[in-house]
Amino acid sequence: MRKANANSEFIKECFSLSLINLMKKKEYNLISITEICKDSGFGRTSYYKYFDNNKDNLLFYISHLRWVECKEANKDFTDEGKLLLKHIYKHRDFFLLLRKQALDHIIVKILFNEFGVKSDEPEILRYGKAFFTGAYFGIIYEWINQGCIDTPDDISKKFEDGIKLAIANEQAKKEN
Repeated sequence: MRKANANSEFIKECFSLSLINLMKKKEYNLISITEICKDSGFGRTSYYKYFDNNKDNLLFYISHLRWVECKEANKDFTDEGKLLLKHIYKHRDFFLLLRKQALDHIIVKILFNEFGVKSDEPEILRYGKAFFTGAYFGIIYEWINQGCIDTPDDISKKFEDGIKLAIANEQAKKEN
């Protein structure tokens, strides 16, 4: 697999895919960087050129790369929340693997890295985005726990119906 003239993106993706392949066979916390390097066909020097000692960064890298590709392929899609559902559904094996390995914190961090607060944004926007991202994680987490059986359209409909029901319940409380 090793390529003498491989570019940095190819090398980083090889490391990331090796980690995912190893995660299918054994527990995440038992996987060593040496194993990742051996499986990828690249050495530790290459690994440390792109990543630190934290294997989580490999998962963030592959997730971010896939999300960027998804957004580029769907430039005309205006509903980023629904696009995220479609993206997760397309890569559900990855997200289900993270859940199976009890790496829920990675899913949270992925969402906050992509949609969360940016330090240069106004405070009110940061709080709003933090709320939205946390709430969206709740929906996605439950969907992943259910095995991502429902389609993104099903999840969107259930979310919309849930909001309508919550509003109707609040209105009924006020009327009584």
